[in-house]
Amino acid sequence: MSSPSIPEPSARAAGLARMRALHQYYRDALSRDFAFPGLGDVPLELVEWAGRADNIDTLQLAELLQQIPNTQLPAEHDRALRLMLFAIVQANACSDINNRYADRIVPERLAESMRGALARILALHECYEYFIDGVQLMYRMNLLDDVDGFMRAHPDLFTGNPALRAIAAFIEMGCGDYRAGMAYLEPLATGPGRPRLPLVAALTYMTCAYRLDAEPSWPLRFDVAPAGSERFARELAMLPPLRMVQPLPEHDDGTARPIVFVACDDAYFEQHARHLACSLHAAGDERPDLHLHLYSPSAATLAGVDALRARLPGMAIGVSTEDGALPVQHAPTYYATARFVRAWELFGHYRRTMCIVDADALFRQPWRRLDELAGPKAEVILAAPRAVPFWEQVLAGFLVCRYTGTGRAFLGASAAFILSNLVSKQAIWFTDQVALSVCADRMGEAQGALRRIDSHLLVDMAHGDAALCWAVTTQKTGHPRYDAARRELELRYGLA
Repeated sequence: MSSPSIPEPSARAAGLARMRALHQYYRDALSRDFAFPGLGDVPLELVEWAGRADNIDTLQLAELLQQIPNTQLPAEHDRALRLMLFAIVQANACSDINNRYADRIVPERLAESMRGALARILALHECYEYFIDGVQLMYRMNLLDDVDGFMRAHPDLFTGNPALRAIAAFIEMGCGDYRAGMAYLEPLATGPGRPRLPLVAALTYMTCAYRLDAEPSWPLRFDVAPAGSERFARELAMLPPLRMVQPLPEHDDGTARPIVFVACDDAYFEQHARHLACSLHAAGDERPDLHLHLYSPSAATLAGVDALRARLPGMAIGVSTEDGALPVQHAPTYYATARFVRAWELFGHYRRTMCIVDADALFRQPWRRLDELAGPKAEVILAAPRAVPFWEQVLAGFLVCRYTGTGRAFLGASAAFILSNLVSKQAIWFTDQVALSVCADRMGEAQGALRRIDSHLLVDMAHGDAALCWAVTTQKTGHPRYDAARRELELRYGLA
């Protein structure tokens, strides 16, 4: 991997265009640290309420501010503070929590309104704090050309504030200038306070280091034990032991059916995995087998698996479990990442094609659709989103590995990356995404054996008709087509 050169202006314009297409999450995550030069008699609780990402209630803000006729601030400072609070609440309308799908565009009139408001605020009370806030609001509203212009015109102002450093580094990374991104973040990432660095900023630092041919050790370690090594075996023994409760059977016709692998706890089994199993059954007769890996299952969940078998004739369901102390404190992070390690163990047991899919997905088309999309040479099938940063270039919600040399190498390398970070207590949210993206980057196309397919065709979060599966993200309900499909399955299969 050669060190990249600084992009030409035309390349930068293309980079900014790609950045504008990123999910709103990446703007919300880096636009939360608002600063004020003084509040006077305005209660801090009101300011914190206005800054909540889900708050778009400008009418209530107006009523609350009317109750403070005198803030004890100079007149122009008073007006600037009030306008800034309104600007923050207005920009909150762009926050991911207030929107269901990512493919939306800020109306130009709203953008012009924000530019005008920020100009008036700084004219009334010019100060560094309102400059910081203004950049964050423009960034949240996806006005990247404005932010990029400020970066070039006022580099000293960006280097003076951690929030603006993180925004600038993320933009530089997205435009391919990894050295500039590293220059913004290295003082923060190598200092004593680096655990306070936002996750997106930490991942940006990691990406810049990797692209500059370094081997990152934070926030994730890239020095991992290869699958099958002695160190890998020692690390695997540090996880709760896997127990095979009921393996999938060998089929009478001798076919090695593909396996859909799903890992979940009790809550996700009840709320999602049962529906996924029914959707797989409903998608056609030439269906794969299903293997459920259950985290600390209750007796009710194990009984629920038996009930699924009765409801879904002709579909084999295998079960494995694990129960014990987790190597990380945040259980959802463990569940999301350790499943690839468990899939690797079961891959060696079954020696069949394995499809690892999120529990909160629904199959919408027959399995043969996958073969139509991937073609006969594909040994690893990757779901590739259209506009994502490096660490999400391979979607963790859907992965297919055939039991071939390339398939084993890819899943083994991904499991090894995850396992080493789990046992060293460095696993974070996005660990599975990073592992898959790094392994795919290192393996390249593997002579055509690695097949990247638009994620909208494999596991679509916009719920289009062409997709093999539908999925959701943090918002599990409120998607009309997805919710309707769930209700249809509940009625057809008698899910209570």
